[in-house]
Amino acid sequence: ALLGTLLGDALGAPLEGASPGRELDELVQRRLDSREPLGLTDDGEMMLGVLHWTLAAAEDAKSISELDARLAAEGLMEVFAASFDAARGYGKGTRRAIEAFAAGASLYEAARSCWSEGSRGNGAAVRVAPLACIAPGAERRDQLVERAATTTHAHPDAVTAAKLAASTVAWALEAEPGAAAAEDRGEQLLRHLAGLGGSERLVEPLLERLHRGDAPSAVAAHVGTSPLALESVPTAIYAFARHGEGAQGALQGALCLGGDTDSIGALVGAFAGAYYGVSGFPPTWLARLDNGPRGRDAVLGAARRLLSARRLPRR
Repeated sequence: ALLGTLLGDALGAPLEGASPGRELDELVQRRLDSREPLGLTDDGEMMLGVLHWTLAAAEDAKSISELDARLAAEGLMEVFAASFDAARGYGKGTRRAIEAFAAGASLYEAARSCWSEGSRGNGAAVRVAPLACIAPGAERRDQLVERAATTTHAHPDAVTAAKLAASTVAWALEAEPGAAAAEDRGEQLLRHLAGLGGSERLVEPLLERLHRGDAPSAVAAHVGTSPLALESVPTAIYAFARHGEGAQGALQGALCLGGDTDSIGALVGAFAGAYYGVSGFPPTWLARLDNGPRGRDAVLGAARRLLSARRLPRR
């Protein structure tokens, strides 16, 4: 899930804003076949920030309750501010929120420094993989995701989409690849998401489209692929639900949808990575990821530490 987020983000970054079609399909194929190193955008950097925040809280925690108490929203914003690099392409709302917090604004003020209701963007959704990994229970997961989301994306749409993305990662972590045909797998996922509180209005239309056999491209054209959370997140979930076998095919198909390709790629990469595991991605892709202090091997090590946090006793 963690490496899939980074792969999807990095592979999709140069394609952002492209329109779907044969030209984009060819660009995606060239991007996947290339041996160029893969860097990160704001999406990957923020996911690493959530990962660092989570692991720091888990360092000496003796229980789930203690871990959750240590996951203070102020701490996450401090991590975001410390790693902030405007060159990575942060969205307007996220950039303003981090800058305002660093300048002394409260969390509430910082999250609303651009819009009074907060950002509607998908930035909170693309960074949820670490939280989905440590919180398999829906109620606790929603609480942690909302706490992390509202630091920069306070609008209810952004929070709802982030919860849906985290629930999809959590479902994929528990599912068994190959146990069901692709159509049945998509049905199981979407029915699971529709059963979660507050998700029906977003997921029921996707279920209807799945029953009609609509292609992800048709859903993308109708729902949208922009950075708005209620466009790109449902589109990414449907793309994963409808993909054929394999993490590689899922991610390639997602990138071919166009629009906010780095965020859609990060989301589908997280879903596919959680479902298929690291071995589902071509070794040549993984080898292209940065392997510095916060790179590929460090993330693999962090994943093992997240497993320990996931297994903490309740109290």
